[in-house]
Amino acid sequence: MKLYFQDATTDLTHLQALLDLSGELFCLWGSDPYWQPLNCAWERVLGWTVDEVRAQPWIEFVHPEDVPSSLATMESCVGETVREFEQRCRHRDGSYRWLAWRVLFINENSACAVAQDITDQRLIKQPDQMLSELTLECVFSTKMTSDNQEMAKNDAFYSARWQEILGYTEDEAKNHLDACATLVHPENQGRELGFVPIRQGSRDAVGWGNATGEFFPASHVWGLPIADHSRACRQWQPLETELMASLGNQLVIATQQAELYQQMALANQELQRLAWCDCLTQIANRRRFDEYLKQEWGKCAGEQMPLSLLLCDVDFFKVYNDTYGHQAGDECLKQVAAAISQVLKRPVDLVARYGGEEFAVVLPGTDLQGAMGVAEAILEAVKALAIPHAGSAVSDFVTLSAGVATVVPAANGCVADLIATADRALYQAKTRGRDRCFADA
Repeated sequence: MKLYFQDATTDLTHLQALLDLSGELFCLWGSDPYWQPLNCAWERVLGWTVDEVRAQPWIEFVHPEDVPSSLATMESCVGETVREFEQRCRHRDGSYRWLAWRVLFINENSACAVAQDITDQRLIKQPDQMLSELTLECVFSTKMTSDNQEMAKNDAFYSARWQEILGYTEDEAKNHLDACATLVHPENQGRELGFVPIRQGSRDAVGWGNATGEFFPASHVWGLPIADHSRACRQWQPLETELMASLGNQLVIATQQAELYQQMALANQELQRLAWCDCLTQIANRRRFDEYLKQEWGKCAGEQMPLSLLLCDVDFFKVYNDTYGHQAGDECLKQVAAAISQVLKRPVDLVARYGGEEFAVVLPGTDLQGAMGVAEAILEAVKALAIPHAGSAVSDFVTLSAGVATVVPAANGCVADLIATADRALYQAKTRGRDRCFADA
């Protein structure tokens, strides 16, 4: 099949086909109150057939708020000029589509026009524009309680434009004014404001209402974003209400996520505490001791500071259990652990249950003399408990023996050597009669 092209200006069929292929709306628009559509894109964009558009004045299709500006544009133009403007046109389903017009005025009575559907672009840009305008115009905001009562004026926020517009500084407003009762005209104090109450535990914003009405349900409202247009009284548009509802939903999501993160952080802290805690004595367990001693070894090695370790053992504890029973033995260990904890004053000092009736105390940055002083204080604190121990060969009450070891860690040193040294010192304290501390440097 042979294809060829003819001059479109001499073939109206080809010209009409080209217009119908276009997604833009072509028409003749002049002093006549009717549009004269030139292609079928009108039905694709607005849902109206060409004949239906021709049957009604164009004013019937244009949003009422856009009619005055459109009429002014048409009336002010002279021949051979091009004007560009935007307006909302009614779709067959009742919604409105944004059209961007380019109109060539041939003379005062006739014009050729083409329109492009820009609704999607407007939907993307308009929320950002609204937020920008709200930021510029917002001069006062406050919190509302669930029973619709305004909170203390000292909790209110006054933007920089407050003083620019009304002449009052923020301090003057907070200290001397009741914004709603003093500044607002009596006739406007009961005016409706557009707001979206936010319900806790739900992403669905409650419908718009009146600031003097009831929240539904009032017991579930925890936040109240409010927006008011201060330039002129007008009806809120569906897109604006949807924007506020969307902002409210985002606040709900953000708040729920923040609460969830906080709960997770607390849960992780509790899990960490349980992982490091000895169930009986509620002090650090052996696992925490091993990790902490290794950690402080590295720090003291880097700073060339002394690191001391105390190993303490309850004297004749097996006899104590045989005499008083295991439940009494558990209670004894709890009291001893608490007494040792009270002696330690620095946050960096750690007491841990080393195993059975043995306790370990890590003293970072403490030399041998300081470690001996802590050990003697621990022994005296345990004696002060005055826990009866009829089976002890050294006292009528529960006592401790303690071994002390101090070292300035070397980078190539071994933590196990410090533990072994403290263990040897503890053995010496026991062989020398118990109820005492012994140091091995």
